[in-house]
Amino acid sequence: ENDSLALNMVGTKQWSEITTKHFEVWADKAGAPWVAIKPHLIDVMNLARKNWPEILQVLPMEAEQKEALIEHWQSLNEDFLIKNL
Repeated sequence: ENDSLALNMVGTKQWSEITTKHFEVWADKAGAPWVAIKPHLIDVMNLARKNWPEILQVLPMEAEQKEALIEHWQSLNEDFLIKNL
């Protein structure tokens, strides 16, 4: 499966390779202070990890779509991994 981004994210197009370090480098290149970005990235991931497992159960999606999302999430780097699915 070719699970890639349309744009290059600081040297990679592969979702599974992206870490928080990529976001740190990206923020630096954009002139955005990492200390301002990092807490929001952490908050988003905490919310995703907390809410997605339950939300996924009730969304009106085909089982194949849900399985594709789970497979994608489980292929991510530890920084963005969503467990308990």
